Amino acid sequence: MDELYRLIGMVMRNAQAIEKNLSAIIYFDRILSVFDNGEKVTEDVFFSNHENADDLFDWMSDVPIGEIVKLARKTPSLSKKLVADLERVMKYRNYVAHKIFKGEMFLVGGKITQRDLTSLKNRAINELGFSSKLNNTLLIISDDLRKEYDGITECH
Repeated sequence: MDELYRLIGMVMRNAQAIEKNLSAIIYFDRILSVFDNGEKVTEDVFFSNHENADDLFDWMSDVPIGEIVKLARKTPSLSKKLVADLERVMKYRNYVAHKIFKGEMFLVGGKITQRDLTSLKNRAINELGFSSKLNNTLLIISDDLRKEYDGITECH
């Protein structure tokens, strides 16, 4: 059981990292949306857009990951495949957070078979690997957008 708990903790940690990186991607994508091929925009447009993006980022820190994934569907920097991958991670995260320990096998006095335990651990291992790869991809996208943002804001 200790191994299952450790794996689930790591999966949940990855889900939080994914949420953080996803929020950063949406944030920078929103800011960069007013620039056309890196051209300058007026200060009013720049600051208004930046303020809207700041408000969006604050909002994302207070909502469930499903709401952030809805925004991801409309984010140009994220492909349909990445959004589908995000939905997979979100579904497993929600399963872990809301369902796994509500099963009878985890209730007081419940019994978990070795077969069930092995199955749960194997799925957690698979989801951990999947979410780690996805998080690395999102981190690269986020870093690229941050560099693009830094390059543009040097002009403002």
